[in-house]
Amino acid sequence: MISPGENSRLWEQFHKDNIIAIGRDYLGVIKNYSLKEAVERRIAEQRADGVRPVHDTKAVWDFYSDIKIGDIIYVKEGIKKILARGVVTGDYYFAYEASE
Repeated sequence: MISPGENSRLWEQFHKDNIIAIGRDYLGVIKNYSLKEAVERRIAEQRADGVRPVHDTKAVWDFYSDIKIGDIIYVKEGIKKILARGVVTGDYYFAYEASE
């Protein structure tokens, strides 16, 4: 499952560009992190509330390490609406040219 931003605001772009994405630009290239804990530390640095970012870390790490070509992805809006179903056709990459 993936959510295309708050209120699905990025859905049209995802659909047009045939992509799924996760927004954590400040992390840079996820494959440069050898440990999940390093991702967690970097996310924690960005948070102002001091809460350990367990769920955000898992989402980022799973997005990079677990999604493989051939996997089925559901795009959701909120917690009850499915917008689309797709199949992963390419590997992870960091989109340097993306605006977010």
